[in-house]
Amino acid sequence: MVGHAGELRVHPEGIPGHSANDHRAGLANYGNVCYLGDLPHSFAGLKEGVNRLFTKARFLPAPYNEFAAYQYPSETQPDEETYFRRLHFGCFQVVMANTPFANCDPWSHGYSADLLAAYRYYSWLHKELAPYLYSYCWIMHENAAQSVLRNPTTTNSCKLGEEIFVQYVTTAGTRSMTIPLPAGPEWINYWDEAQTFTGTAANFPAPLGKEPVFIRNGAIIPMDVERAYTGHGTAESKGSLTVLVYPKDSTSFKYRDDSLNQWIAITSKLTGTALTLTMGPRAVAKPVLYRIGRWPSAPSSVTITANTVMINGTAGNTSQAGSEQEVNRKTANAWYYDAVAKRLIVKAFLNNSTVIKSSLIHPRTRDGHENVQNALYTVYGRRIGNRTKLARGVYLLGTRNASVNKIVCSY
Repeated sequence: MVGHAGELRVHPEGIPGHSANDHRAGLANYGNVCYLGDLPHSFAGLKEGVNRLFTKARFLPAPYNEFAAYQYPSETQPDEETYFRRLHFGCFQVVMANTPFANCDPWSHGYSADLLAAYRYYSWLHKELAPYLYSYCWIMHENAAQSVLRNPTTTNSCKLGEEIFVQYVTTAGTRSMTIPLPAGPEWINYWDEAQTFTGTAANFPAPLGKEPVFIRNGAIIPMDVERAYTGHGTAESKGSLTVLVYPKDSTSFKYRDDSLNQWIAITSKLTGTALTLTMGPRAVAKPVLYRIGRWPSAPSSVTITANTVMINGTAGNTSQAGSEQEVNRKTANAWYYDAVAKRLIVKAFLNNSTVIKSSLIHPRTRDGHENVQNALYTVYGRRIGNRTKLARGVYLLGTRNASVNKIVCSY
């Protein structure tokens, strides 16, 4: 069924005379983005949104639910507590969407300054995570068994890829939670990187605006940072690929670089106090800002050669900057250590023996455009073969149009 703005809507009850599951093959073969509304803005609506998210995440990379809900036809807005929790839910989906129904903007209806600050924080964090999320969308496109979003526990929780785990808050009045964590690795508290957990995080704080988020120890997370709002960089970070690194043993991340039309493996190897960071088979075609978390002290040396950054390994060849802003704006290799945050920042201009250039558009690609009005997101799409690809998602404050190849909707 084709609805407004050229959207294809697939109803869970199916088409008369057909099985309720007949739409699944269509989602898996042709869909990338799937809308999961309309739902009330209550906590009950939030729980149902989480349930629908995981129901469809098995079939396509980017099912999503509007974080402020779409409570038609009552035309009411969520209360402040529910709005906080829904912002967290929206941020940690592949698409963060607000179709501000009944004008439920955070600067309206008497919402607090704290809610507006959380709205800005989570919106910008989601925008920054676009390279990370996009890489996982590509992975699922190539291997449908590798879902981007998974529910690894029996609670309303979500694992985004392998590096990020969140616990959605789906009940009123909750200020702390006992959270079962995914089995295996150690998990870092996103809000306090000095804290790590395995198995269960008991009585974990869940204040409004700082809902539970965990980073896998050993994680590598590519980001697109151009503001200081989230603490992952500054305005001077714009134009570089920011890469969060939490060193532990040997780990890697499979990063999709569309400007080069290829996969790049970003690796981290910690041996004692020496850390080696590499990219291969070549580096990205832009400066890299490695932000190395939980690093105990200023390095004795930083050495950058070809596609490799070595910390405390050999005699250094890289100069020290005087501040985070300075290292971010450098036009040559440099490093800065933030003793308070225990974070080492290295700006690297990596060299490649062969420069490969290719168009973003695959020779078999056929573009298309649809206007999606009153949305808090922009999605750039492309079509490869018979499947819509999510090229990039930009989620900013304000009402924008979306340039998409196709949006597959499910109610």
